[in-house]
Formats: sequence, structure tokens, C-alpha cells
Amino acid sequence: MIKTLTIHCEEVRIICENDSKMAKLIQLVGTLEMKTKGNRFGNLVHSIIGQL
Repeated sequence: MIKTLTIHCEEVRIICENDSKMAKLIQLVGTLEMKTKGNRFGNLVHSIIGQL
């Protein structure tokens, strides 16, 4: 199963206004997660995003 990361548009907009580098990081992590099969990486990504 391929994991996907969904971020709502409003959340991305707020992040972009506050810190464009953080927004780019989240986009990159989402892209990496979509290309990676496995629960460990997906869980790691979600724990990182949850702490932002």
C-alpha cells in the first residue's frame, strides 16, 4: 500500500505566509512519502508533521 499525505489548502497557505521554507519541506516530505512503501516511514512522517 502506498501512503499519501493530504494537507488542506488553508493550512498550506498559512504555513507559506509564515515560513516558506517549512512549506517546501512539507511538500518534499509528502512527495517522498507518496513514493515510499512501508508503514515505518509513513508513521515517521506523520509524527513529524504532527509536531510542527
